[in-house]
Amino acid sequence: MRIMALLGFTALAACGSDQKTTTVGGTTYTASKNSETATIESAKGKVSVAGGASAANTAMPAFAPQYPGSTITSRIESEREGRKSLIVAQTTSASVSEVAGFYRSALQNAGFKVDKGTVMDTGAMFSGEGADEKVSLTVAREEQITTAIVAIKQR
Repeated sequence: MRIMALLGFTALAACGSDQKTTTVGGTTYTASKNSETATIESAKGKVSVAGGASAANTAMPAFAPQYPGSTITSRIESEREGRKSLIVAQTTSASVSEVAGFYRSALQNAGFKVDKGTVMDTGAMFSGEGADEKVSLTVAREEQITTAIVAIKQR
């Protein structure tokens, strides 16, 4: 049943008008072609995905701000049992070490305990824990483009 609902949701996103909504078994699926967003919502929680201009307008928290000069390419937000999560992907021409250093400093300055993690020329991974959130950073570089994925989860 879930597979059929997801197939229907995908078909809705491809239709000509801006926004389509359908509800199956208490779960509501909404897709907007023009704003490049999709949402799945039930009594248990909500997940929203955004690309394009909708993602580019994402407000990042002060403890993990958008990397200066980067372009946010996608955003996934979820909420379940009052806990929120945010995953943001962004691209930049900066090096892996520059991006990793920026986020390490931002998290430490905000009082997060940051693990050593791993930083190499082509990629980096580390995480930080604050009083209310946990942040994970993954950075990868390919063909002169660095992609940084910041994942924030409320505890």
